[in-house]
Amino acid sequence: MDEIELAIETRGEDLPPEWWDGEVEITRGATLTYKHSEIQKAVDLPSVDVFALGFASGVSSSVVGSWLYDKLKGKATSLRIDRIEVNLDEEKSNG
Repeated sequence: MDEIELAIETRGEDLPPEWWDGEVEITRGATLTYKHSEIQKAVDLPSVDVFALGFASGVSSSVVGSWLYDKLKGKATSLRIDRIEVNLDEEKSNG
């Protein structure tokens, strides 16, 4: 199973509670696993939670992407996939 790193920035919004319990199955052959958090000491800085996205060959990236978007919309201020920032604003990405 291949694995990529997801770094999710939030400002006080809670991510789904089941994400902290180890491995979450997204779909058959795709999992999300909590790795660690980077707590910011300054009040105005977002917290960063790091996860590993594991997936087997043949897993649909659109299914995984839709699942992530649904879980993160309105909660994440930033998403980095393998250190590359991804736009979570649906309006900007479609227009």
